Amino acid sequence: MEEVILKKGKYKGNVSVIIAGIHGNETCGVFAFNEIIDDLNIENGTVYFIYGNPKAIKINKRMFEFNLNRAFLEENEYDDDIKNTYEFKRAQFIKKYLDKSSALLDLHSGEVDVHPFMFAEKNSIEIIKYFPKEFSYVVSGIEDIEPGGADGYMNKNGKIGICIECGKHNNPDGVSLSKRSIYGFLFSRNHIYNKNNCELYVGNRNHLTLSYSYYTKTDRFILCGNFPDFSFVAKGSCVGHDDGDEVLAPFDGFILFARNRYKKNTEGFLFGFK
Repeated sequence: MEEVILKKGKYKGNVSVIIAGIHGNETCGVFAFNEIIDDLNIENGTVYFIYGNPKAIKINKRMFEFNLNRAFLEENEYDDDIKNTYEFKRAQFIKKYLDKSSALLDLHSGEVDVHPFMFAEKNSIEIIKYFPKEFSYVVSGIEDIEPGGADGYMNKNGKIGICIECGKHNNPDGVSLSKRSIYGFLFSRNHIYNKNNCELYVGNRNHLTLSYSYYTKTDRFILCGNFPDFSFVAKGSCVGHDDGDEVLAPFDGFILFARNRYKKNTEGFLFGFK
């Protein structure tokens, strides 16, 4: 696997990065890369296509040693154990390309079948207009409660960072959605002229602003019920039990990534408001 593929246009223009496989088992973006990069013609500017976590991709695991999508903070935020991980070192390598660029598209998928959505801030409005209509939600505020992502690194540095969730792992629709999103991103950034693979979506998308994250206190966090992403949960309702201790919804809001967890200090769920 060639870890970084450079595509450069005939004319000067924007510099962008597209990443697939930050998590090694999230293969929709990896398959999309494999299908389109060879035949892709960039007209203007420079685009770096990066296979985010090659070691994790090879073994089809979320991570090799550490969550790469939490490895993009400043070096002094981490202890020596994390600094010695493959993913921390990989983040430093990827940062060199992020520092050269002004916009990032990061391709992800999930372990359960959910409607596609995107993490994006206000500075990306003109770009996400060209993302497929299947992205039913735009979620903001992730860096405030879950810092360390590649998209957060970009936004923190006054650039554009967009992360898209393309549905369930290994779903062929996710590969198609990844490809269509790549084309839309490239067109919006003036890297390509061909509109045939792009779609301008003028409808309204739902918006969710995240403001709370719950991290497990023990190695046994079990949900109280079924909480599909973006479902409403009333303040004080039971979300889960952390080794018997009841965990309640902090306010009237909407839940995201609520999963049973069997490891201490892992993300139990995110919470936000519309």
